[in-house]
Amino acid sequence: MSVSDKTSRCFESFLIPGLWIGLLTGFGEVAIQGIKYYLLGEFLTLSPHVAWMAPVVDALVFLILALLLALGNHALPSRITWRVAMGLLSTTMVFTWLIMFPQLHMAAAALFAAGVGVQLSRLMTRSQPGIQRMAKTGASGFSVILGVITVGMLLQARLAERRGLARLGPAEKAAPNVLLIILDTVRAMNLGLYGYPRPTTPEIEAWARSGVVFEDAFSVAPWTLPSHASMFTGKYPYQLNTDWETPLEPGPLTLAESLGRRGYSTAGFVANARYCGRETGLSRGFLHYEDYPITLGEILKSARLTDGFHSTFARRLHLPSLRPRAQADAISGNFLQWVDHRDPGRPFFVFLNYLDAHAPYQPPPAFRARFEQHPGAAIPNIEDRKPGKVNVLEKHFTPEEASASMDLYDGAIAYLDSQVGELLRSLDARGLLTNTVVVLAADHGEAFAEQGLLGHANSLYRPTVQVPLVISYPGHVPAGKRVTTPVSLRDLAATISELSGGTASDFPGSSLAQSWDGSNGPAHSPLLSHIRKLYNQPAWWPASKGAMFSLALDGLRYIKNEGDGQEELFDLATDAREQHNLAATPRGQSALPAIRQALAALRSDSAAH
Repeated sequence: MSVSDKTSRCFESFLIPGLWIGLLTGFGEVAIQGIKYYLLGEFLTLSPHVAWMAPVVDALVFLILALLLALGNHALPSRITWRVAMGLLSTTMVFTWLIMFPQLHMAAAALFAAGVGVQLSRLMTRSQPGIQRMAKTGASGFSVILGVITVGMLLQARLAERRGLARLGPAEKAAPNVLLIILDTVRAMNLGLYGYPRPTTPEIEAWARSGVVFEDAFSVAPWTLPSHASMFTGKYPYQLNTDWETPLEPGPLTLAESLGRRGYSTAGFVANARYCGRETGLSRGFLHYEDYPITLGEILKSARLTDGFHSTFARRLHLPSLRPRAQADAISGNFLQWVDHRDPGRPFFVFLNYLDAHAPYQPPPAFRARFEQHPGAAIPNIEDRKPGKVNVLEKHFTPEEASASMDLYDGAIAYLDSQVGELLRSLDARGLLTNTVVVLAADHGEAFAEQGLLGHANSLYRPTVQVPLVISYPGHVPAGKRVTTPVSLRDLAATISELSGGTASDFPGSSLAQSWDGSNGPAHSPLLSHIRKLYNQPAWWPASKGAMFSLALDGLRYIKNEGDGQEELFDLATDAREQHNLAATPRGQSALPAIRQALAALRSDSAAH
């Protein structure tokens, strides 16, 4: 046998088992993820295409490892033996599976994996020819299975959408399109639309003149998932199961399901894939839904080895993020591409979620510089909890830190504003705006140290739950009207149902149309917000002490912490930042019994139904 044949045979004896073990590792990862998701109910925060992405990545990683070991064997045949190579590959396989369980210490996982790898290498060496034949057969079989899964999943989404469209019944001829735009984490008090001195929203202000602006709109929750779930179902968060690791349950009717039954083509485009992605349940009823795009970064993130390597060395090596935030222009572009290829004979219901104002605040350079007053200042960031970094887990913030954060936040809002303006112009150029109900709102706001807190999902103070709300529908919604009556986003489902030609009674709550048409329909929903108790968060955060409720009544806004029993009361009209607790004042003491009773009655009524 020639030297080249020996070399080729040597490399084959390493590479084929390497490919086999890599594919086995990848399919093992998929199996573990499936158990976590389907049996344990865990959120994976991964693309559903992980079923083929993880095996592909692991196969390539193990092929590279096997090639390096083959080269080592070629250079040092007495040290890098086939047995050593199989031991290292087997150890890596087992280690990959073990680190998918964060409860295990990394050192313990490595030690156990090494022990298993040694034993497997012994067994494999005893019957090396048989193992190599098994590896060849296994690698071929796994490769075929992987190919089928990959092609099947790539085709499935398109075929499912086509089948869904084919099953839709006819839509009413006069039915309008519906566009729901959610500006994730945008609080009302930082918008020029609501009198903020900085010009953060000139585009939205110009468009809002064509519709109704709600001066005081309140979200039902201070974070994304329960807020969206309420907007989609008309139910308050405490009436639903949604939580940090709990998706929207299948029972409640969603807007997408309701409109789909009426012949609407439905689509969602979300930047906040973590809490608006498919596994949250918010995609229910949508025929087309885009959350995790298929990118090289997403593919690498699907496998535990590559994701873990990136997480460990990203800072030191200045590696780009595997999952960069989808910016507003990309979300709008994907939507416009879809709308240009949809069935023009059907009305559409489209949900857009823009994440650009969420921490970390990273507006494009031109918008970053627009309001920045503290260049180079340390920016507290809830997304960055590394040692040595300024972060929101510390209780005290300097005015300069809060101000520097808000400068970037305002720049992000200004960028969002520009993109919303561009989107609306694009739709107008397509002749779509004249027959489209456009609803622009936010799921929740953001705190900037008004009560010593930054971010959201830690309390129910007004900066985190008062949000913008504008509704436009030419010829059906009056132009240039501003509604001063406080309203709840809980009523959006009923409102959209009615404006689109259905009935408000399809959903809990009542239509906000009575705010501008003078009708005497059911009263607006109570201004109630809720957050469940937080776990594994700083003990001083209000929501870490227990579940919280807030309710507005008779010009006052009440906040109750069920953990420590603390009650706070703020004037709804004069104390937007909620700096003056009136609970212990004569006014507060006289108002508390009625507001406590109202909250108890609401919760009791919900429990009865």
